[in-house]
Amino acid sequence: MPARLARWDDLIDYWYAEPQTLVHGDSHLGNLFEVAAPEGARMGMLDFQAVHWSRGIRDVQYFLIDSLAPDVLARHESSLIDHYIAELARRGIALDPSALRADYRASRSRPR
Repeated sequence: MPARLARWDDLIDYWYAEPQTLVHGDSHLGNLFEVAAPEGARMGMLDFQAVHWSRGIRDVQYFLIDSLAPDVLARHESSLIDHYIAELARRGIALDPSALRADYRASRSRPR
């Protein structure tokens, strides 16, 4: 058995430990839409068959990796993660930025 599979339960326990949020599970540009609203354009999401509870950074990572070209991601990845952290903080959700970045790196589905 590969070492990765031998520690599968540990990995699942880690990813599904607190804090958690409701995540889309398949966040990419193909599942987004935009509509006009009196206060300006609003975004929405489609295709909720993969919704589950997890750490929010996993959905952020999935979206960035699957929606941005590698060169665009390389240029903007750090500032986009900073923006995510700042928006959570603005809403009263304080997460450790170092731990959040470590989780982001750990969940990368494609090599850079």
